[in-house]
Amino acid sequence: MTLSTLPFPVMEGRDDWLFLTGLRGQDHFVWYRHPETLSQTVFRRMAATHRRRRADLAALGIPFVAIAPPDPAFLVPKKLPPGVRFDPANGPYRRLARELSAAERADFVYPLETIRKAHHQRPAYPPDDFHWTAWGAYAGYRALMARVRRHLPAARTVEAGDIRWRDGEALGLLGAQVPGRRAASVPIADCASAAAQRRDTVRTEGGLSFAEFDGGDPALPTAVMFRGSFTVAMLPFLIRSFRRLILIRCGNRMLFDVIVRERPDIVILERAEFALVPPVTDNQAVDEQILFGDLRCQDLDEAAAELDVRRLLHDGDHAAAADKAAMVASRWPQSATHHYFRAVALNAAGRRDEAAMACRDALSRDGRLAAGYELLGDIARAQGQPDDALGHYLRVIDLVPKAPRPWLLAARVSRFLGRPAQAAVQVRAGLAVAPDDPALHAELATILLEAGRLAEAHAEVSQALHLDDGVMAFWQLAARICFKLRHWAEAVGCLERFAALSPNGEGFIAPFLAAARQAAAINCS
Repeated sequence: MTLSTLPFPVMEGRDDWLFLTGLRGQDHFVWYRHPETLSQTVFRRMAATHRRRRADLAALGIPFVAIAPPDPAFLVPKKLPPGVRFDPANGPYRRLARELSAAERADFVYPLETIRKAHHQRPAYPPDDFHWTAWGAYAGYRALMARVRRHLPAARTVEAGDIRWRDGEALGLLGAQVPGRRAASVPIADCASAAAQRRDTVRTEGGLSFAEFDGGDPALPTAVMFRGSFTVAMLPFLIRSFRRLILIRCGNRMLFDVIVRERPDIVILERAEFALVPPVTDNQAVDEQILFGDLRCQDLDEAAAELDVRRLLHDGDHAAAADKAAMVASRWPQSATHHYFRAVALNAAGRRDEAAMACRDALSRDGRLAAGYELLGDIARAQGQPDDALGHYLRVIDLVPKAPRPWLLAARVSRFLGRPAQAAVQVRAGLAVAPDDPALHAELATILLEAGRLAEAHAEVSQALHLDDGVMAFWQLAARICFKLRHWAEAVGCLERFAALSPNGEGFIAPFLAAARQAAAINCS
């Protein structure tokens, strides 16, 4: 029984347990019950992302450990509503683990069994929240630190004797949505050792955040942790484990510019099991300076003003954002970021000429602002200025060579300008740094198709679909290539998948599908 959909969709289970069934438009209970609704290619691409992260960090000499706090639906399946059953093998972590090697799984902590044992002693999850309690967080923290200390023996683990446990009451996020719901009894931890000092905290629109803690002990190692919401309950323990801990919340992305600048002793990723997907691109022109830089300035009025601009953008009020951004940029004109967000707002409001001028204002203050060049490229492309767009994208590549988007857009502009060989070189260069990017594989398939190199085109589009089979354009491209190759049965399959993803396009493809079916039937006869 679903009790509420705002702000969290809630399902009522047995013995007054409440379960989160989805978040941000996704329904992970449907994934669990009907795994075919979430393609395995999503996990395949996430595994490729995890593999690339490990390799990039290894090249920097930095170990990498990840933790996926389990969904309570897998911890207490007997509390699910009558008739609701899940195959544990269909949980997101287990589906991801099938795509990882044993070595890759070794540093990916999934503490379900640890939490299950802890739950027999004290509540590891409350009945009215999808986050773990302090006791569950401590069990997860211990499992995480056991893996961390394999790489960093000097890291401190908060021991049981350092904590005094007591019972308290709390109303969870899900329980708060149910009228008349009473607070649940939960374990509370009081740590005896000295607490770390919070040195810096920034919160932005959309729930992004940057925080820095000083553990006070110079003998301890340092860490950068990309966190989700489960880190909050682990924080009293984590801040005592490292000399310096930087916590960043930016979705499923890792900011490598921060890692390169900080050179921590270890990088940690925390993502809730139901938030492991979708995968994202780590290397982007929009970097830590754009996301957090000016919000960490000493002038609180300046930071608050920029945050207002960003909130207006996040809410889709582009005209108001442009007006507010103009005020901010005029009052604090030396910040490149203020001018960049003015350009973003103007471009979103359809005022492209003004947006381009604002980009140039930003770049006159910081000539290495990759996001400014990328936005200039997008504006020039939209205004039918391909040569200018290409120049801007190439400048982004100079600044952020591992970002796949500028390689892709540079190739598309080169192809538009009638330079397919140059486009192919650009796509291949992009794939060298981002081999898990399906759009780059599809772009290379298009270039090879136009060059008549059909077998190679087929291999590239197959790789794109191997990484993401939910993009209509990939199936349409695959069908075109199969038509050229006279692979009629495969063409039928591609067109049927295209139609399934785009019911409105069924009429468009109907004659092609009929022709492919007829040719396939003739081949079989």
